[in-house]
Amino acid sequence: MYITLDTKSYNKKPHADEIKKISRRISKSVCEVNDLRTFAEHVSEHGHTWCPAVFNGPRKTANFKSTQLIALDFDGGISFDNIMERCKKYMLPILFAYETFSSIDTDKFRVIFMLDKVITDINIFNIVIDIFISIFPECDSACKDAARMFFGGKRLIYFNENECTVKAQTLMMNFSLYLKDKHGQRCYKKHVEKFTAAHRCKNSPYVLYSKTTTGEKVHSNHNTCRSNILDKLLRSCRLYREFAEDSEWLYYNELYGLATNLIHIETGKKTFLKYIEASQYDTYKRDWKFYLKYFKDNEYLPMKCEKFCPYHSECHHANNMLDTATVGRKKIVRLKEPEYAESHEVQAELKKYFYDAMESGDNMIHVIKAQTAIGKTHMYLEYLKSTDKPCIIAVPTNKLKNEVYNECMRENIYAAKTPSVYELKDSIPDDIYEHIGYLYRTGRHQSVMEYIKEKAADVPALKGYVSDYENVRAFDGHIITTHHKLLYSSDKWLSRYNIIIDEDILKTITKNQLTVDIADIRALINHKLSKRVRDHLLHIAELAEQHMLFSVESTGDCKVNAEFDLNALLNAEHFYSDGKAVTFYQTAGLGNMKYTVLSATADEYIYKSYFDSDRVVFHTCKTAKYRGRLIQYYSNSYSRRYIQNNSDTYENIAKISGDVPRITFKKFSEDEDGIHFGNSEGCNCMKGQDMAVIGTPHMADFMYKLLAYCIGYDGSGDSLRYLEITHNGYRFWFYTYENELLRRIQLWMIESELEQSVGRARLLREDCTVWLFSNLPLPQSDLREGEEELLIGREIGSERRKTVL
Repeated sequence: MYITLDTKSYNKKPHADEIKKISRRISKSVCEVNDLRTFAEHVSEHGHTWCPAVFNGPRKTANFKSTQLIALDFDGGISFDNIMERCKKYMLPILFAYETFSSIDTDKFRVIFMLDKVITDINIFNIVIDIFISIFPECDSACKDAARMFFGGKRLIYFNENECTVKAQTLMMNFSLYLKDKHGQRCYKKHVEKFTAAHRCKNSPYVLYSKTTTGEKVHSNHNTCRSNILDKLLRSCRLYREFAEDSEWLYYNELYGLATNLIHIETGKKTFLKYIEASQYDTYKRDWKFYLKYFKDNEYLPMKCEKFCPYHSECHHANNMLDTATVGRKKIVRLKEPEYAESHEVQAELKKYFYDAMESGDNMIHVIKAQTAIGKTHMYLEYLKSTDKPCIIAVPTNKLKNEVYNECMRENIYAAKTPSVYELKDSIPDDIYEHIGYLYRTGRHQSVMEYIKEKAADVPALKGYVSDYENVRAFDGHIITTHHKLLYSSDKWLSRYNIIIDEDILKTITKNQLTVDIADIRALINHKLSKRVRDHLLHIAELAEQHMLFSVESTGDCKVNAEFDLNALLNAEHFYSDGKAVTFYQTAGLGNMKYTVLSATADEYIYKSYFDSDRVVFHTCKTAKYRGRLIQYYSNSYSRRYIQNNSDTYENIAKISGDVPRITFKKFSEDEDGIHFGNSEGCNCMKGQDMAVIGTPHMADFMYKLLAYCIGYDGSGDSLRYLEITHNGYRFWFYTYENELLRRIQLWMIESELEQSVGRARLLREDCTVWLFSNLPLPQSDLREGEEELLIGREIGSERRKTVL
């Protein structure tokens, strides 16, 4: 908050010559107020002249810039105690008050109010000051001048240590109450209308009521909820329960929030007044009948829990009390409508973030979150055509690697792709392929190429692999590779390139886990090892037998062969143990160089927590509306267990979606080598097709807990429960964790799989339909439940298929 404050102190009212000097210098002395008590004492105890407003230039009304304070002078005719009583009645808390220089026995004093919002419009100031002067006609009318100077005083007579702001949402309401008290129930409204007409203040946020909207207008004559939800509120809302039981004293804002919700319940108004009347607290005894009628007449919407409830951060509430009480176990409540931008706006924003990242000279991880099909691949391919420095493009799978490489060839982009021995599986003798896999599993990566070269003379596919591998190492153009290849590459090689990561690299890191039996670790301890390695392994084994989650400092590589990747174990720092085996990430993260990550599913909080907030620059692009349709059925969980126990699931779904391609769990997939949860990222093979995505892909418990532990939270004692949660602008029940970090990780992992699977149809650009069967709602879903909705979905599907055909 800023004021204008003279630097000179006085112990009596300045004379005329001094006032002129004060006036000349005060407008140049703008002061930022960080400590209200110090400011009050400066004025009232030390006699500094001040002005509530600040100005653009000399101190005059025409130069008004802003103010947050209202000051009123009382020069006799009313006592401060009477002013206090009126302030309490009309909810106008005084910030502080002081006795002026000319006062005798506190007969003259100045009262200062602080507004909850800064006024930057002189017209709004005129409205607000007129309200105050109307309520306090005994004050000096000269206070109407926004540029008025106020002299200091000789004594602070009051300072508000508690809630001290005059709220815009109650100002006009209490002004109306004052006019009702003055002119009577039948006549006060015409005085309200006269005031608003005089000031032309129809749209003034200070004069009109401040609605706490949920985005949907509620008509004043409509009861949105049945009276039976009052019983549900007693069970689900702690604040309402305390109000009903009169067990805790509530602040006015808490009562205000309760009232704006209860007026939308049948008998809610009557119930509220009953509890007020029966309360032991005298401070509740206001003209609540007037307030409740005012709320209804002016169509106040239910106040959001976070705006008034002291428990909002610790309870599982919905957007407001009504939503909290009405969310059923198999119900999803949309709390707010999503906001959309035009596709070209999103593309322009994406391009700006991308080029800023590529042109930066830092070693940061630049993460750009932009929805699927917005044009990320096209954008970076265009960049490859123009840049002088070679780039690495890292994608999640070999299938996508080949798609991007083929696109480079069509665009005449000078690029090569890294070979993969896994793509040669059918061309390599089984024993050789199995031994290569064994070398990788046991961490002997350096031995892989030696072995392949040894066998290359007799296996043409391996001979070609060696040639491709050496060509890529010597290649001076762009490289197309996979996430895994990137994570295992040396920093020395990577430093030659600008690195662009397509899709969420953190998902790859968290899936790239290794599990080692504790028995195998103990067996290795008996082998010939250095004391450093033996002690380290013994320490891991002992901790694994005692703790679910534990940490050790990495100890570096050793050259001992083992039946597992020993060096990965020695370099790991965070572990999960089930008492029989330990699980850890095989790669910790990204090297000390710049990376640009383009992803539709990256989570800012998780990225900054895992990679360090000082290392990550995160940008989230606006969202464009789908051209196609995403129809989601959420009545069932559609988990692996649900599908396993309901063998007719896919048959019933086919009645809705028809015979369309589907993405589901690999276990239930019609084509195990096709697209399923876990390998759906990036590919364009289902572009523009009607399709179904079936399942809620929950991960194993340790997947969530290990990542949370790497970030810094020990979730050993946390368990999954059926809870009511808020996510993606929805309120619903879900099998999840109470801990926010664990829940956030879980939802990120599940939602990533769903978003990627839905994204294969390219709904943003294509006029097609995806039927999603999951109880985790996605942002642009058209939600359906029950038999009627199933029939609607079937009709939509039939019509859509006719159109496509």
